[in-house]
Amino acid sequence: MHKAGIMITRQFGRKLLAAVPRPAISLEVFADDLETMEIQARKIATWGSNVNIKIPLPIQGEFAGSLISKLSAEGVQLNVTAIMTPQQVRKVQRRSTPGLPPSFRYCGASRGHGVDPMPLMRECLQSQRSASC
Repeated sequence: MHKAGIMITRQFGRKLLAAVPRPAISLEVFADDLETMEIQARKIATWGSNVNIKIPLPIQGEFAGSLISKLSAEGVQLNVTAIMTPQQVRKVQRRSTPGLPPSFRYCGASRGHGVDPMPLMRECLQSQRSASC
């Protein structure tokens, strides 16, 4: 949406959340750096109790673990995306705070590479199921 020039403004976000009060809605931050993403995430999280903040796991090649830890510890509901390996699943699980609001973890399969993604997706699912958080 950002690349298309569509901005999720506070007004748009609140209108969306009023129209769809359930279930959880993921709203993505637009920043490309961890510091600004953190500011945006905290602000967007105040828009409603069903808001999940969409954070891509790698941000310009940098692991977003510190941001995941901070926001999770504050009780911000997250939707961590762009997880591609079981190792990344485990890294994100270690950064999530047990007992606080649950977060979504989105494991994606790459398309068009001529490789069956199902074995990797099953392994990612097993990693999530075996987690204690």
